[in-house]
Amino acid sequence: MLRYFSIVVFVCLSLFSFEVHSAGQDSPTLRDHYEQAKFFYKQLESDDEMKKKLALWLKGTQKFRQVYLANPKSEIAPAALFMLGTMYLRMYQEFDHKRDLYESIGYYRDCTSLFPNHRLADDALLALGNIYFKTLSEHESAAKYYTFIVDKYPHGDMHPRAAEQLKVLSTRYDVPLPGVMVDGSKINKLTTVQPVKYWSSDDYSRVIIRASGPVSYSARLLEKNKNKPRRLYIDFENSYIKPRYRAPIPIADGLLQRIRTGQNTKDKVRVVLDIESISSYKIFSLPDPFRVVIDIRGIERPKVAAVRKEKGKKDAAVKKIVVLKENNKVRPGKQRKQIAATVEPQPEDSQGTLSLAQQLGLGVRKIVIDPGHGGKDPGAIGHGLKEKDVVLRLSKMLKKTLEESMGYEVILTREDDRYLPLEERTAIANGNNADLFLSVHINAHPASYVHGIETYFLNLTSNKEAMRVAALENATSELHMSDLEDVLADIMKNSKIEESSKLAQNVHSTLVTGLDNSGYTLKDLGVKQAPFYVLIGAEMPAILLEVAFISNPEEAKKLKNDKFLESFANKVALGIETYINANTARLDLR
Repeated sequence: MLRYFSIVVFVCLSLFSFEVHSAGQDSPTLRDHYEQAKFFYKQLESDDEMKKKLALWLKGTQKFRQVYLANPKSEIAPAALFMLGTMYLRMYQEFDHKRDLYESIGYYRDCTSLFPNHRLADDALLALGNIYFKTLSEHESAAKYYTFIVDKYPHGDMHPRAAEQLKVLSTRYDVPLPGVMVDGSKINKLTTVQPVKYWSSDDYSRVIIRASGPVSYSARLLEKNKNKPRRLYIDFENSYIKPRYRAPIPIADGLLQRIRTGQNTKDKVRVVLDIESISSYKIFSLPDPFRVVIDIRGIERPKVAAVRKEKGKKDAAVKKIVVLKENNKVRPGKQRKQIAATVEPQPEDSQGTLSLAQQLGLGVRKIVIDPGHGGKDPGAIGHGLKEKDVVLRLSKMLKKTLEESMGYEVILTREDDRYLPLEERTAIANGNNADLFLSVHINAHPASYVHGIETYFLNLTSNKEAMRVAALENATSELHMSDLEDVLADIMKNSKIEESSKLAQNVHSTLVTGLDNSGYTLKDLGVKQAPFYVLIGAEMPAILLEVAFISNPEEAKKLKNDKFLESFANKVALGIETYINANTARLDLR
């Protein structure tokens, strides 16, 4: 009310003043009056004696008010309103009268609402945001003004400043950033980090951090310090995470104690993993959607430690190995005998040595079978069939055969029609300390005449058909397949390529021969290698089966036939048994 009362009081004086000046031939223009008023304001700012006198500040506001009232629609009018807001703000800072602060707010609002297209409109909005942020500490209100700038004035000179202030509000006070800051802003665009997901057991954890796009990241392992546990942190540059996802996630499962995610700086997200015990960790990223995968191993089990210790050694003289009380590798359901088990001599490999697993007396106890796709992801569709349904039926048959006829412990990654991310499937196998991992899929091709069976293991490839199949199962475009080369270059160093290749060869050859003898002949498309996401990070021999082509009418008929699926499951089980007998230690429990 004070501001508008002042306008009424001074309107007559201002008009009278300007009428007197206009009578002369060399009367100053409206801009001249504005420049005079601005010169007077600068004098106040620079003279320590003048700035202490309230009357002089009031005189200065009168000068700008006269300019505005002389012609409220002139080109100089918005500048006069802006300067009125500025002068009242300075008066509040000098004399601490709250009414001056609200006068300032009122004039800034008038400037931006009456002249939204003027170059000073976003300046006024920024000033309002700063008042509510720095003076009134009303952070939500401040964010509204800053947001208006980045939303409505993307090319204005105040856009970068408003964006920076929004980042500060988000970092310090958990104020959410507007969507335009992370999706459409032309300046200082941030990549959104999604809520962290994890799968954890006593000695293994997999943590998945997704982002709205590719982002640079770095990791560091910090040792235990006083009351702080050992921790691994990952920093994501030029990134943002919404405040509601910043609360710590307690886990306390024996390995991973807690996950903390926060806006470490205004443009950096930090994810901290508090780890009780750790022997090793591995970090890699996958594209489309971009995500960072962290695999953490706790204190090494005796088997793993032994394998690493013996890795690379070759001993052609090994013909007999004694394993004392190797009960952890006796098949479930078999009577365990507390006696020494003698491993019979096994066929030597092409280099004249036994496999490392045979040398160490290691067998197979637990197998994880992964029915591909599921839930919202139907996989390939053709001739009234959905891949997700067929592979689930087949996987359940295979599980039954391996358990009841062969005595292995078998885990399915999914027992029903549910969606599982590709990285979760491998995490299930690692978390359960599986000895083998099989992912089951149905193939498809644009040409309906294409048919046959093929088996894959993880590796790089230049084969276009293998890349096509991998792209299909990875649910991404072929253009992104090249992105995996950097990822796999590091992963392959520790991956079980040789063992996986042997498993693929044994299963595939048994399938082709066995199905042919059973009257269900499928064309042999061979064993191939390709970068399948679902196999990445598997800590055991892992393969992917492409059972048949759902796009081929003849093979689609077979896939509808339970007898064919049962025969297929039996042949896969026999192939697994062949691999185990040829490549791992067989325990003689006489």
